[in-house]
Amino acid sequence: MKYLFSILLILSFLPTNVFAESERPQAIVIPISSMGAVTKSQKQILQNTLEDNLKSYFTLISQELFEKAQEKAFEELDYEECTEDQCIMLIQEMLQVENAFHLQVIREGQNTQLSLSWRTLDEKKKETDVCMNCETFEINDRIEKLILLITGKTKETQTVVISDSKVIDSLIRVDLPVTLFSQSKNITESEDIGTSDIQNYSFSYYFKKTYGIGMSSIKIKSNRYICISSPGCNLRKYVREHTILFVDLSYIFRLNNFNFEIGYPYPYFSKESDFDEKQVDISSGFFSKIGYEVFDTYDVYFHLRSFSTKKIDTSNPKQTDIMFGTIGVGYYF
Repeated sequence: MKYLFSILLILSFLPTNVFAESERPQAIVIPISSMGAVTKSQKQILQNTLEDNLKSYFTLISQELFEKAQEKAFEELDYEECTEDQCIMLIQEMLQVENAFHLQVIREGQNTQLSLSWRTLDEKKKETDVCMNCETFEINDRIEKLILLITGKTKETQTVVISDSKVIDSLIRVDLPVTLFSQSKNITESEDIGTSDIQNYSFSYYFKKTYGIGMSSIKIKSNRYICISSPGCNLRKYVREHTILFVDLSYIFRLNNFNFEIGYPYPYFSKESDFDEKQVDISSGFFSKIGYEVFDTYDVYFHLRSFSTKKIDTSNPKQTDIMFGTIGVGYYF
């Protein structure tokens, strides 16, 4: 009883992968065969990758046992009788192993075809893949995909597809605090708004790189000159600052690397520090952006925005139409 307890105690501390290893079916990995310009080092790299990936699903027979069985197969079969399929089947019978894998690499110029075969005692499966203008390690990455396809490991296959082709469906855009130009209409002769008097801060997020929602904070500084004495007119300069917050809703159209965005700016908040002026009403206008994708990750664009302000609760309402342009950058993720 004491010995039985000791054995159970030892087994309890053994790593679980020892038992998992024994539960995996055994498999033979036949050395890679090749046609065309495939070097020994390239074959060894691909062979190592093939074995490393198969170890996740099979217990591999050592190369030494395989070579001994191969020599016996050559002794039992004549040269003409020892075709590839017959020899492999005989080696499987000698080693009592049901599964055998063999990768063939065919290279023509810069193009490579991979052909992975899986033979059991009852059937033979084959999967192929072609890689155009691929280097050794690009070819190497495709071996795992072939193993998943031929063994039908659907869960792992989905994981590989996600990692190989990352889905990029979001975009953020931020305006740089640089005003390229500005234009204002219908303002009094004694009031002016220059390019340096407009500060725009915009941030937008885009779902599926198409539907945008964001916030824009625009600060406008206007200079007004008022006559404070008569009959001689002494002009005094007053500065009025107007801050407006917009909620931006937009849609992006795409053509190759170019994109065009059209949007509706909803005036959410308006605050003015002025000289005895009354309430200011903001009428929503429009904005548009013309962008270009760089390296499928970044985005540069030109932003054009137009809206109107109107002073109300005054005896002489005045409307100001404002248009300005900025630049910005975006990031896809």
